Amino acid sequence: MNDLKKNVAAAPFKKSDLIILAALVVSVAAAFLFTGKVSGEKFEVLVGSDKVLEYDLSDGTYLIYDDRVTYLGNDVFLIKAGGGTNELTVDRINKDAYVSHADCAGKQCTKMKLSSGSIVCAPHNLTVRFCDGVSRPLVG
Repeated sequence: MNDLKKNVAAAPFKKSDLIILAALVVSVAAAFLFTGKVSGEKFEVLVGSDKVLEYDLSDGTYLIYDDRVTYLGNDVFLIKAGGGTNELTVDRINKDAYVSHADCAGKQCTKMKLSSGSIVCAPHNLTVRFCDGVSRPLVG
C-alpha cells in the first residue's frame, strides 16, 4: 500500500493527461474569445414581422421599405413602431448598430448592440438583426 501512495504522490498526472487538459483549456478559451460577437454585412429592421429597413454595412447603402422609417442623416434612422419611436444609429467603422434613443419605459434596447446578436425593443415590437442575401425592392 505504501508503494501505491508513493507512485500517486510522485506523478499525479500522466503526460497524456496533461495534453488532454491543455487541449481542453485551449478549446474553452477559444470558445470565449470567438463567441459573443456576431457580424455580417447586412442587417434588417423589423416592426412586428414587417421588414421596414435594410442596411448594407459594406458600402453604407440602405433600403427603406416603409414610411415608418425616416433617415435623419449621419447614419441615424428614426423608426416609428408600437406607438413610439426609436433612433437607430449605424456605426459603419465597427460594422455595428445600436438604439441611441427610445421613448419606451424600460429602454433596455439602448443597452444592446447588433454585434451582440440582435436588438429587441419589446414595447415597440422592434427587432434589428443581421440577415443574409441580397434584397431588391419590388418595382411595378
